[in-house]
Amino acid sequence: MNLGLIKLAIFLALPSACSTVPPPPLAPPQTAPGADFLARNAAAKGVVTTPSGLQYFISTSGSPTGRSPTAADGVVFDYEGKLTTGETFDSSYARGQPLSGKVSAFVPGFTEALMLMRPSDEWIVWMPPALGYGARAAGTIPANSVLRFRMGLRSVTPAVPAD
Repeated sequence: MNLGLIKLAIFLALPSACSTVPPPPLAPPQTAPGADFLARNAAAKGVVTTPSGLQYFISTSGSPTGRSPTAADGVVFDYEGKLTTGETFDSSYARGQPLSGKVSAFVPGFTEALMLMRPSDEWIVWMPPALGYGARAAGTIPANSVLRFRMGLRSVTPAVPAD
């Protein structure tokens, strides 16, 4: 057997076997709409489900030392809201104007997600109806809709303590 060919075969196999290139980042799941959407989505790789039923997928992580907001803090964040059908119903990204306000002033799903995020995080968040608009319709959002948001937390302004 030719020793040179064996060495060449080993050399060619090494880069793939010993590669230090990190695997590509996970992409958010593309779960099809349906009555069991949240159950199927929860099983997707990278999706985290909180005890309330909120689901999120971390697309981009900000600084691990960044401060997560409290319910009393102010935040500035971008968002794009979609139905599970993929229809976009609102987008601060498209308007070029982020949303700002006190964390506790938003729908419960926003409040919960924002309190878990850090500045510069970008997440995909799925809200069960109870964490969104519930049994009431809101504009083009039908009642009892599961909502999908792409959210990017820009900044946190700590609440001023009362004297």
